[in-house]
Amino acid sequence: MNRTMQILLGLFTLLIPLFVFAPTFHGTGLWDDSYFIFDRYHDHSYTYSFFWKHALWPFFESTTLTLYRLFGTNTSYWHLTNFILHLVNGWLLGKVVKKFKPKLATPLMMVFWIHPLCALTVGWLVQLKTLMSFFFGLMAVYLLVGKTSSKRTMALSCLLFFFSITSKSATIILPFVALAFVGLRKSWRPHCLKLVPFIAISVIYLIRMSFHDDLQITIKNSEATITTLVEKPVETPLEAPVEMPAEAPVKATADLPPVTAPEIATAPAPEIAAPLPEVTEEKEAPLQIELPEIDEAELTAKIESYTSPTKLKIMAYTTSYYLAAPWLPIDLSPIHSNYRGGYNFKNYLGFLILITSVALLFWKRYWPALMLMAQLIVLAPFLGLIAAPYMTFSIVSEQHLYLALPFAILMQLMLLEKIFKSHVKIAYFLFFIALSAVTANYTPTFKNEEQFYRRVLSVYPHDRLSVLNLANHYYKSGRIKQALFVLNKAIQQSEEHPYLKEDIMHPYIMKSFEQMSLFDIN
Repeated sequence: MNRTMQILLGLFTLLIPLFVFAPTFHGTGLWDDSYFIFDRYHDHSYTYSFFWKHALWPFFESTTLTLYRLFGTNTSYWHLTNFILHLVNGWLLGKVVKKFKPKLATPLMMVFWIHPLCALTVGWLVQLKTLMSFFFGLMAVYLLVGKTSSKRTMALSCLLFFFSITSKSATIILPFVALAFVGLRKSWRPHCLKLVPFIAISVIYLIRMSFHDDLQITIKNSEATITTLVEKPVETPLEAPVEMPAEAPVKATADLPPVTAPEIATAPAPEIAAPLPEVTEEKEAPLQIELPEIDEAELTAKIESYTSPTKLKIMAYTTSYYLAAPWLPIDLSPIHSNYRGGYNFKNYLGFLILITSVALLFWKRYWPALMLMAQLIVLAPFLGLIAAPYMTFSIVSEQHLYLALPFAILMQLMLLEKIFKSHVKIAYFLFFIALSAVTANYTPTFKNEEQFYRRVLSVYPHDRLSVLNLANHYYKSGRIKQALFVLNKAIQQSEEHPYLKEDIMHPYIMKSFEQMSLFDIN
């Protein structure tokens, strides 16, 4: 292939992810974007020294402060920053893999660029922390595995790794992933010695995290969430309307407060693929603004018959889901409601992948097992074994797969190589196009909050967080009818599900419904 054809092919390859992620470029801020970035910097004056003294992820905080001073609330520039950094990450990933598996470097880069499981990380502004963390982690690895190794290179690699974990601490586990790989090499001792400074940085940062007050409070909140999942709900009578606690009133004359991490608990997640019906001013049916009557005896009987999942089941669910998602990236949702029991097809697929990878060890096929082990190590903090910070809303979250995804893609590419052999390039191309189509269908989710929460409710119709936030979005936009429609439908449907007494029929939702009903909407 001549130079001109290579350039044209490269431009075409770049145009595909540009087209796929284009719907996000003019997207508004979503969910935590306002809480952690826009409202935060608008209402308070921060200094870089404050972040490096007090923040858990000071490099990320310093970066967002800089971007806010440059871009303000123009979200297009923020989205472009995320997108460009994602492209750079894919390119770096290819450069690293080229040192070990040259034939897989370019296909891995291309598939990673357009993978649907990267859409949340790229389309959600606050996930700049994940992109930054991965970028600096890859840079550290690239220098570490380079041909020229010196004290200066080692020091720079350590510095980059420090930037990585101060962007987001998820990469704190990377030295242990590397240790799993180099431990199988013949000359493992010198390679393991190279990792000692990185392991030391990880351990020191873990100690710092253990003394970080805000983080520990967040972890306790997450532990409380998990406890409510594994314990049987306490039977309490429900009256409608329910008064809000004094510290969080909702006034009819003011905007409903935005939902933030400390204020809302997890929501249930029955997997129902039926989309939320469109609601428009013209076609909207007359609204029932009275609170529906509830048969307390029937609802209490349903609650008593409900068995909460154990912590072991939660771990099995999360692990199997994370393993299966890269192989079956359908019914994706930017928020995954908490696990309430049972398994679906993705879980069974995840169990099958786990069993198959372990079984291949008997035939001395080590690469699948290594790829699987690497995924599990990276995802270890989010599998339910320990309480991960900020996991208040979802039992799983797609941004966690951003770091583990390359290992799953490598497994898929190796499988295609084994199956198609002489036609493997065609297989790679078709795989790339198929994933591009899935991602192109998913990225419009990140245009605005309405699309965002409607997508969640199309997969998890009873997610309390999304019900409330969608209604809040309509309310703040002056679309009172649609806000009432969403809340009223959620309350009526709650009678069919025993655990929704404490979720959809949460006092906050009931009070919001009551206050909105005071408006003259005729």
